[in-house]
Amino acid sequence: MALAWIVLMRTDSPLWVGSALALTELPNLVFGVPAGIVADRFDRRKILRIVEGAHAATYLLTGLLLATDSLALWHLLALAFWGGSMATLHETTRLSMAYDVAGPGSY
Repeated sequence: MALAWIVLMRTDSPLWVGSALALTELPNLVFGVPAGIVADRFDRRKILRIVEGAHAATYLLTGLLLATDSLALWHLLALAFWGGSMATLHETTRLSMAYDVAGPGSY
C-alpha cells in the first residue's frame, strides 16, 4: 500500500499506480517455479534470512531516496519489481518450510 500511495503522490496517475502494483505481482508469474526449485535445493532458513535482509535493504533504500527527495518514478518501478521478486522467493520458501514443520499428514 505504501508503494501505491507514494506513486500516486509522485505522479497523480492511477495508470502508474496500477503499473507499479502489476510489477510487484509479475515476479510471481515469472519466478514462481524457479523460486520453488531454489527453496527445495537450499537451506530454507538461510534463504529466509537473505530475503528478509534484502527486504530491509529495499525499505532502507526507498526511505533514503524519499528523505533526500531523489526518488524518481523509475526508482519506484524498479523497487516494486525487486520487492515482488523477493516476496515471491519468501512466500515459496516459507510455505515449503511450513510443510516441513507440519508434515504430510497434518492437513
